[in-house]
Amino acid sequence: MRIRETILSYCKKGKLETTDEREMFLLFAIKRKLKLMSFMINSDEFGMEFTEDNFIDVIENSAYDMGVLLYREYFLILNERVEKIVTLLINGLTENNGMLEAKTFLLKRFVAKMNYE
Repeated sequence: MRIRETILSYCKKGKLETTDEREMFLLFAIKRKLKLMSFMINSDEFGMEFTEDNFIDVIENSAYDMGVLLYREYFLILNERVEKIVTLLINGLTENNGMLEAKTFLLKRFVAKMNYE
């Protein structure tokens, strides 16, 4: 029950709707709250389904280390918007935030998935 109280506390502080799962998930990813993210996905209470949009939100907000963890868990569903993800990762290489290993790990995986025509 403590995890639920923590999630509600974050919602009140951040003025988030408790029904906006995508925004809450992104907030927890940015704050590196892995346990809360896992609870949202695995709990019957939330019933959230992880989507490619959630992954893109995480990458767009420079949480590349969390992106690696999400990729390792959900790589099978990250297939539709590969070009968008690769573009975000390439643009992210100009950021000086010390996550070069995470960026290159993800970039290597998604470039391998690209279809060249």
